[in-house]
Amino acid sequence: MRLAGKRVLITGTGTIGGQGAAAQALFAREGARVIGCDLKEGAAEETAEQLRADGLDVSGTTVDLTDPGAAEKWIEDSAASLGGIDVLYNNAAKARFAPFAEMTLELWRDVIQGELDVIFHTTSPAWRHLKQSGGASIINTASMSGVRGISPLGQAAHAAAKGGVIALTKTLAAEGAPDGIRANAISPGLVKTPSTDAFIGDELRTFQMNMHLIRRPGLGDDIAYLAVYLASDESSWVTSRFSARWVTTPTTSIAWIAGASGAPSSTRHGPRATPPCSRTPRGRLHDSRTSGPTGHRAHLVQRPRPRSGNRLLLRCAWVRVLLPAGAIPGSRRHLVL
Repeated sequence: MRLAGKRVLITGTGTIGGQGAAAQALFAREGARVIGCDLKEGAAEETAEQLRADGLDVSGTTVDLTDPGAAEKWIEDSAASLGGIDVLYNNAAKARFAPFAEMTLELWRDVIQGELDVIFHTTSPAWRHLKQSGGASIINTASMSGVRGISPLGQAAHAAAKGGVIALTKTLAAEGAPDGIRANAISPGLVKTPSTDAFIGDELRTFQMNMHLIRRPGLGDDIAYLAVYLASDESSWVTSRFSARWVTTPTTSIAWIAGASGAPSSTRHGPRATPPCSRTPRGRLHDSRTSGPTGHRAHLVQRPRPRSGNRLLLRCAWVRVLLPAGAIPGSRRHLVL
Protein backbone atom coordinates (compact mmCIF):
# COMPACT_ATOMS: atom_id res chain seq x y z
CA MET A 1 0.00 0.00 0.00
CA ARG A 2 1.28 3.43 -0.97
CA LEU A 3 0.69 5.15 2.38
CA ALA A 4 1.25 2.27 4.78
CA GLY A 5 1.79 3.60 8.30
CA LYS A 6 1.58 7.28 7.32
CA ARG A 7 0.09 9.48 10.05
CA VAL A 8 -2.26 11.84 8.24
CA LEU A 9 -4.41 14.81 9.21
CA ILE A 10 -7.02 16.03 6.71
CA THR A 11 -9.26 19.04 7.23
CA GLY A 12 -12.77 19.33 5.83
CA THR A 13 -13.70 15.62 5.73
CA GLY A 14 -17.34 15.86 6.75
CA THR A 15 -19.11 16.27 3.39
CA ILE A 16 -19.96 13.05 1.57
CA GLY A 17 -19.02 13.64 -2.05
CA GLY A 18 -16.52 16.37 -1.10
CA GLN A 19 -12.80 16.44 -1.77
CA GLY A 20 -11.87 15.92 1.89
CA ALA A 21 -14.06 12.86 2.37
CA ALA A 22 -12.79 11.37 -0.89
CA ALA A 23 -9.19 11.89 0.19
CA GLN A 24 -9.85 10.47 3.64
CA ALA A 25 -11.29 7.27 2.16
CA LEU A 26 -8.53 6.81 -0.41
CA PHE A 27 -5.72 7.59 2.05
CA ALA A 28 -7.11 5.06 4.53
CA ARG A 29 -7.45 2.37 1.86
CA GLU A 30 -3.81 2.98 0.95
CA GLY A 31 -2.79 2.17 4.53
CA ALA A 32 -2.70 5.59 6.20
CA ARG A 33 -3.91 6.28 9.72
CA VAL A 34 -6.19 9.26 9.26
CA ILE A 35 -7.75 11.84 11.55
CA GLY A 36 -10.16 14.21 9.86
CA CYS A 37 -12.11 17.24 11.04
CA ASP A 38 -14.99 19.39 9.93
CA LEU A 39 -16.86 22.49 11.03
CA LYS A 40 -20.28 20.88 10.84
CA GLU A 41 -21.19 19.17 14.10
CA GLY A 42 -20.80 15.41 13.87
CA ALA A 43 -20.03 15.36 10.12
CA ALA A 44 -16.37 14.28 10.34
CA GLU A 45 -17.29 11.67 12.93
CA GLU A 46 -19.95 10.25 10.60
CA THR A 47 -17.70 9.84 7.55
CA ALA A 48 -14.97 8.34 9.74
CA GLU A 49 -17.39 5.83 11.28
CA GLN A 50 -18.38 4.59 7.84
CA LEU A 51 -14.73 3.83 7.06
CA ARG A 52 -14.06 2.26 10.44
CA ALA A 53 -16.90 -0.17 9.69
CA ASP A 54 -14.70 -1.39 6.82
CA GLY A 55 -11.80 -1.95 9.21
CA LEU A 56 -9.90 1.24 8.33
CA ASP A 57 -7.99 3.37 10.85
CA VAL A 58 -9.94 6.63 10.66
CA SER A 59 -11.40 9.02 13.22
CA GLY A 60 -13.04 12.42 12.98
CA THR A 61 -13.55 15.52 15.13
CA THR A 62 -15.72 18.62 14.99
CA VAL A 63 -13.41 21.67 14.89
CA ASP A 64 -13.79 25.34 13.98
CA LEU A 65 -10.46 25.98 12.30
CA THR A 66 -11.04 29.73 12.22
CA ASP A 67 -10.44 29.56 15.99
CA PRO A 68 -6.64 29.26 16.31
CA GLY A 69 -6.90 27.76 19.79
CA ALA A 70 -9.31 25.05 18.62
CA ALA A 71 -7.14 24.31 15.59
CA GLU A 72 -4.02 23.98 17.74
CA LYS A 73 -5.80 21.65 20.16
CA TRP A 74 -6.90 19.44 17.28
CA ILE A 75 -3.34 19.29 15.96
CA GLU A 76 -1.82 18.48 19.34
CA ASP A 77 -4.48 15.91 20.26
CA SER A 78 -4.10 14.24 16.87
CA ALA A 79 -0.31 14.16 17.08
CA ALA A 80 -0.56 12.56 20.52
CA SER A 81 -3.05 9.98 19.26
CA LEU A 82 -1.04 9.04 16.18
CA GLY A 83 2.40 9.43 17.73
CA GLY A 84 3.34 12.19 15.30
CA ILE A 85 2.34 13.70 11.96
CA ASP A 86 3.69 12.72 8.54
CA VAL A 87 1.11 14.42 6.31
CA LEU A 88 -0.99 17.54 6.82
CA TYR A 89 -3.63 18.00 4.13
CA ASN A 90 -5.19 21.48 4.44
CA ASN A 91 -8.33 20.91 2.42
CA ALA A 92 -11.00 22.81 4.37
CA ALA A 93 -12.16 26.24 3.22
CA LYS A 94 -15.10 28.57 3.74
CA ALA A 95 -15.93 30.37 0.51
CA ARG A 96 -18.18 33.38 -0.04
CA PHE A 97 -18.57 35.40 -3.22
CA ALA A 98 -19.67 38.85 -4.37
CA PRO A 99 -18.76 41.21 -7.22
CA PHE A 100 -15.96 43.52 -6.11
CA ALA A 101 -18.18 46.61 -6.40
CA GLU A 102 -20.57 45.05 -3.90
CA MET A 103 -18.02 43.38 -1.63
CA THR A 104 -18.06 44.41 2.02
CA LEU A 105 -15.09 44.47 4.34
CA GLU A 106 -16.85 41.88 6.50
CA LEU A 107 -17.12 39.45 3.57
CA TRP A 108 -13.49 40.08 2.55
CA ARG A 109 -12.17 39.38 6.04
CA ASP A 110 -14.41 36.33 6.46
CA VAL A 111 -13.10 34.76 3.25
CA ILE A 112 -9.45 35.47 4.07
CA GLN A 113 -9.96 33.96 7.51
CA GLY A 114 -11.85 30.93 6.20
CA GLU A 115 -9.53 30.14 3.28
CA LEU A 116 -6.07 31.44 4.19
CA ASP A 117 -5.86 31.98 7.95
CA VAL A 118 -7.10 28.44 8.61
CA ILE A 119 -3.99 27.06 6.92
CA PHE A 120 -1.77 29.05 9.26
CA HIS A 121 -3.88 27.93 12.23
CA THR A 122 -3.15 24.25 11.50
CA THR A 123 0.30 24.39 9.91
CA SER A 124 1.90 26.54 12.61
CA PRO A 125 1.34 24.10 15.51
CA ALA A 126 1.92 21.11 13.23
CA TRP A 127 5.32 22.37 12.03
CA ARG A 128 7.39 20.90 14.88
CA HIS A 129 5.69 17.53 14.48
CA LEU A 130 6.32 17.58 10.73
CA LYS A 131 9.99 18.35 11.34
CA GLN A 132 10.25 15.35 13.65
CA SER A 133 8.82 13.11 10.93
CA GLY A 134 11.97 13.52 8.84
CA GLY A 135 10.02 13.15 5.59
CA ALA A 136 6.77 15.05 5.94
CA SER A 137 4.37 16.39 3.33
CA ILE A 138 2.07 19.41 3.46
CA ILE A 139 -0.71 19.49 0.87
CA ASN A 140 -2.72 22.69 0.50
CA THR A 141 -5.88 23.10 -1.54
CA ALA A 142 -5.65 26.23 -3.69
CA SER A 143 -7.64 27.06 -6.84
CA MET A 144 -7.33 28.13 -10.43
CA SER A 145 -8.80 31.42 -9.15
CA GLY A 146 -5.47 32.03 -7.40
CA VAL A 147 -3.57 32.15 -10.69
CA ARG A 148 -5.91 33.91 -13.11
CA GLY A 149 -8.69 36.44 -13.03
CA ILE A 150 -12.25 35.11 -13.30
CA SER A 151 -15.19 37.46 -13.64
CA PRO A 152 -18.29 35.31 -13.05
CA LEU A 153 -19.57 34.90 -9.49
CA GLY A 154 -17.36 37.63 -7.97
CA GLN A 155 -14.15 36.00 -6.77
CA ALA A 156 -11.89 38.85 -5.63
CA ALA A 157 -11.66 37.70 -1.99
CA HIS A 158 -11.53 34.02 -2.95
CA ALA A 159 -8.79 34.68 -5.52
CA ALA A 160 -6.76 36.72 -3.04
CA ALA A 161 -7.02 33.98 -0.43
CA LYS A 162 -6.10 31.17 -2.81
CA GLY A 163 -3.27 33.23 -4.29
CA GLY A 164 -2.03 33.59 -0.73
CA VAL A 165 -2.25 29.82 -0.28
CA ILE A 166 -0.04 29.31 -3.33
CA ALA A 167 2.52 31.88 -2.18
CA LEU A 168 2.54 30.45 1.35
CA THR A 169 3.06 26.96 -0.03
CA LYS A 170 6.17 28.03 -1.92
CA THR A 171 7.66 29.59 1.20
CA LEU A 172 6.81 26.57 3.35
CA ALA A 173 8.58 24.41 0.79
CA ALA A 174 11.67 26.62 0.90
CA GLU A 175 11.81 26.85 4.69
CA GLY A 176 10.86 23.23 5.28
CA ALA A 177 13.25 21.60 2.81
CA PRO A 178 16.25 21.43 5.19
CA ASP A 179 14.07 19.49 7.64
CA GLY A 180 12.63 17.13 5.06
CA ILE A 181 9.26 18.90 4.84
CA ARG A 182 7.78 19.11 1.36
CA ALA A 183 4.88 21.47 0.57
CA ASN A 184 2.69 21.43 -2.52
CA ALA A 185 -0.58 23.06 -3.54
CA ILE A 186 -3.33 21.55 -5.66
CA SER A 187 -5.10 24.16 -7.79
CA PRO A 188 -8.07 22.53 -9.50
CA GLY A 189 -10.52 23.89 -11.97
CA LEU A 190 -14.20 23.05 -11.57
CA VAL A 191 -14.67 20.11 -9.19
CA LYS A 192 -18.17 18.74 -8.66
CA THR A 193 -18.97 18.59 -4.95
CA PRO A 194 -22.08 19.39 -2.89
CA SER A 195 -20.47 22.73 -2.00
CA THR A 196 -19.74 23.80 -5.59
CA ASP A 197 -23.15 22.61 -6.75
CA ALA A 198 -24.68 24.98 -4.21
CA PHE A 199 -23.10 28.20 -5.45
CA ILE A 200 -21.88 27.71 -9.03
CA GLY A 201 -24.43 28.95 -11.54
CA ASP A 202 -24.71 28.32 -15.25
CA GLU A 203 -22.54 31.33 -16.21
CA LEU A 204 -19.52 30.27 -14.15
CA ARG A 205 -20.00 26.59 -15.00
CA THR A 206 -19.96 27.41 -18.73
CA PHE A 207 -16.98 29.74 -18.30
CA GLN A 208 -14.92 27.08 -16.53
CA MET A 209 -15.96 24.17 -18.72
CA ASN A 210 -14.93 26.15 -21.80
CA MET A 211 -11.38 26.18 -20.39
CA HIS A 212 -11.29 22.46 -19.61
CA LEU A 213 -9.42 20.18 -21.93
CA ILE A 214 -11.26 17.23 -20.41
CA ARG A 215 -14.88 18.26 -20.89
CA ARG A 216 -16.31 17.31 -17.54
CA PRO A 217 -16.03 18.66 -14.02
CA GLY A 218 -13.43 17.05 -11.80
CA LEU A 219 -14.51 14.70 -9.03
CA GLY A 220 -13.30 14.34 -5.48
CA ASP A 221 -11.49 11.13 -6.41
CA ASP A 222 -9.62 12.91 -9.22
CA ILE A 223 -8.08 15.25 -6.68
CA ALA A 224 -7.61 12.52 -4.06
CA TYR A 225 -5.42 10.40 -6.33
CA LEU A 226 -3.11 13.36 -6.86
CA ALA A 227 -3.04 14.02 -3.12
CA VAL A 228 -2.10 10.38 -2.44
CA TYR A 229 0.89 10.79 -4.73
CA LEU A 230 1.96 14.00 -2.96
CA ALA A 231 1.59 12.31 0.43
CA SER A 232 3.51 9.21 -0.59
CA ASP A 233 7.24 8.58 -0.80
CA GLU A 234 6.81 8.44 -4.58
CA SER A 235 6.88 12.25 -4.56
CA SER A 236 9.97 12.60 -2.37
CA TRP A 237 11.57 14.78 -5.09
CA VAL A 238 8.55 17.03 -5.62
CA THR A 239 8.07 20.22 -3.63
CA SER A 240 7.19 23.92 -3.99
CA ARG A 241 4.07 23.51 -6.09
CA PHE A 242 2.00 20.90 -7.85
CA SER A 243 -1.02 22.01 -9.78
CA ALA A 244 -4.05 20.03 -10.88
CA ARG A 245 -4.79 22.54 -13.60
CA TRP A 246 -4.29 20.02 -16.38
CA VAL A 247 -8.07 19.99 -16.65
CA THR A 248 -8.14 23.74 -16.96
CA THR A 249 -5.72 25.23 -19.44
CA PRO A 250 -2.91 24.05 -21.72
CA THR A 251 -0.65 26.97 -20.84
CA THR A 252 0.22 26.10 -17.27
CA SER A 253 2.57 23.54 -15.90
CA ILE A 254 1.47 20.42 -14.07
CA ALA A 255 4.53 19.97 -11.91
CA TRP A 256 7.68 21.73 -10.81
CA ILE A 257 10.08 18.90 -10.25
CA ALA A 258 12.27 19.34 -7.16
CA GLY A 259 10.89 22.83 -6.60
CA ALA A 260 14.07 24.31 -8.05
CA SER A 261 14.51 28.06 -7.95
CA GLY A 262 14.59 27.96 -11.75
CA ALA A 263 11.31 26.06 -11.97
CA PRO A 264 9.29 26.70 -15.11
CA SER A 265 6.94 29.63 -15.09
CA SER A 266 3.23 29.21 -15.65
CA THR A 267 3.43 31.03 -18.98
CA ARG A 268 4.02 29.13 -22.19
CA HIS A 269 7.13 30.04 -24.12
CA GLY A 270 6.41 31.21 -27.64
CA PRO A 271 7.87 29.37 -30.64
CA ARG A 272 10.79 31.79 -30.88
CA ALA A 273 11.31 32.33 -27.17
CA THR A 274 14.53 31.19 -25.60
CA PRO A 275 13.74 28.11 -23.53
CA PRO A 276 14.55 28.60 -19.85
CA CYS A 277 16.68 25.46 -19.83
CA SER A 278 19.00 24.23 -22.54
CA ARG A 279 22.00 21.97 -22.97
CA THR A 280 25.50 23.32 -22.60
CA PRO A 281 28.17 22.02 -25.02
CA ARG A 282 29.10 19.38 -22.41
CA GLY A 283 25.51 18.21 -22.17
CA ARG A 284 24.76 19.73 -18.77
CA LEU A 285 21.38 21.39 -18.21
CA HIS A 286 21.72 25.15 -18.01
CA ASP A 287 19.03 27.41 -16.62
CA SER A 288 19.08 30.88 -18.16
CA ARG A 289 17.58 32.35 -14.97
CA THR A 290 20.53 31.26 -12.82
CA SER A 291 24.17 32.19 -12.94
CA GLY A 292 25.41 28.80 -14.04
CA PRO A 293 24.53 25.18 -14.77
CA THR A 294 21.68 23.96 -12.62
CA GLY A 295 22.88 22.09 -9.56
CA HIS A 296 22.23 21.49 -5.89
CA ARG A 297 22.13 25.19 -5.06
CA ALA A 298 18.98 25.53 -7.20
CA HIS A 299 17.30 22.60 -5.48
CA LEU A 300 15.04 22.73 -2.48
CA VAL A 301 15.40 18.94 -2.25
CA GLN A 302 19.16 18.67 -1.78
CA ARG A 303 20.04 15.68 -3.91
CA PRO A 304 20.83 15.27 -7.62
CA ARG A 305 18.02 14.75 -10.08
CA PRO A 306 17.67 11.14 -11.29
CA ARG A 307 20.05 10.12 -14.06
CA SER A 308 17.81 7.40 -15.47
CA GLY A 309 16.45 9.55 -18.28
CA ASN A 310 15.96 13.00 -19.74
CA ARG A 311 14.43 15.67 -17.55
CA LEU A 312 10.76 16.08 -18.41
CA LEU A 313 8.81 19.25 -17.76
CA LEU A 314 5.24 18.01 -17.83
CA ARG A 315 2.65 20.27 -19.40
CA CYS A 316 -1.06 19.98 -19.90
CA ALA A 317 -1.52 19.53 -23.58
CA TRP A 318 2.04 18.65 -24.42
CA VAL A 319 5.34 17.50 -22.97
CA ARG A 320 8.47 19.62 -23.28
CA VAL A 321 11.51 17.38 -23.60
CA LEU A 322 15.10 18.58 -23.29
CA LEU A 323 17.35 16.48 -25.51
CA PRO A 324 21.10 16.58 -26.17
CA ALA A 325 22.13 18.45 -29.29
CA GLY A 326 21.90 16.25 -32.37
CA ALA A 327 19.68 13.65 -30.74
CA ILE A 328 17.17 14.10 -33.58
CA PRO A 329 18.81 15.31 -36.82
CA GLY A 330 17.47 18.62 -38.06
CA SER A 331 15.33 19.21 -34.98
CA ARG A 332 15.39 21.93 -32.38
CA ARG A 333 16.70 21.02 -28.94
CA HIS A 334 13.51 22.22 -27.27
CA LEU A 335 10.67 20.08 -28.64
CA VAL A 336 6.95 20.30 -28.10
CA LEU A 337 5.35 16.86 -28.51
